[in-house]
This record gives sequence, structure tokens and C-alpha cells, in this order.
Amino acid sequence: MGGSGPRQPWRALSEELRSYFADEGVGVRAALAREAEGTEARELAVAAAFGEAEGFELPLACDAGCSYALEPLLAEASLEQLAAFVTAVGADGGFATAAGSPFGSRVCEAALRAADAHLAADHGAASAALGDALGAWCEGALTG
Repeated sequence: MGGSGPRQPWRALSEELRSYFADEGVGVRAALAREAEGTEARELAVAAAFGEAEGFELPLACDAGCSYALEPLLAEASLEQLAAFVTAVGADGGFATAAGSPFGSRVCEAALRAADAHLAADHGAASAALGDALGAWCEGALTG
């Protein structure tokens, strides 16, 4: 479903990938809704979702249906997953695109809320990577 290989500035979402993120009772939304399965199952579901999103972070963030699945996903993300997502969305001026989108802007807000929670705990080098990615977002906002 997801992609690997070089990131393109904008990639079209396949119906399969859109369904995985957007449809109720399927994929990400279903996995995050099953709280009773325990922490390990949720962590695996979150890791799988970020794997599927790889290379499609910006179009997923700006998609009407997919953005709503990304918001709770970002809240569940590990520091490393969040840093990778923020870095990917911000690449090639993507932050300006996301922030200017009614759906992408909500995902940016969710990422900033998740970043605040992680940075408050200060995880050393991983926090620095997230800080660098957020700094790139700010730079992109000023120059974009």
C-alpha cells in the first residue's frame, strides 16, 4: 500500500491507501479504536500505519478523509515516528502546503501537540531531531 523509495513532492493516493486511512472500521481507524487489545497491539498498529504512510505523508495530511485518521495517529506516535513524519511533511516546502490546507493545517496542529508532549519529556538526541524538523517547518513558513 505505502511507498518506499524517493519521496516526490506530491504523490497521488491510491484508493487502497486512502481507504486504509480514511474508512471507518478499516485500517488505522479500526486499529486505534480497539483500545482493549492493549498497548503492544496499538504500537504495532501505529508502526504499520506509519509504514504505509511513508512517502505519502503530505498528500495524506491534506486529504479530507485521511487527515482525520492522522490526528489521533500522531498522538500515539513514538518520538522517532513523529520526527520522521514532521520531516517528511516539511520536505521541499511541504509545510506551507500543509499549513495552507484546511485539512493539512489540522494535521500540523496535531503534530505540534504531539511534539509538545514528547519535548516536555526530553528524550535527548531524538528530541533534537524533532526540534530540527520543527525548526525547518518554521523556516519554511517564513520563507515559503
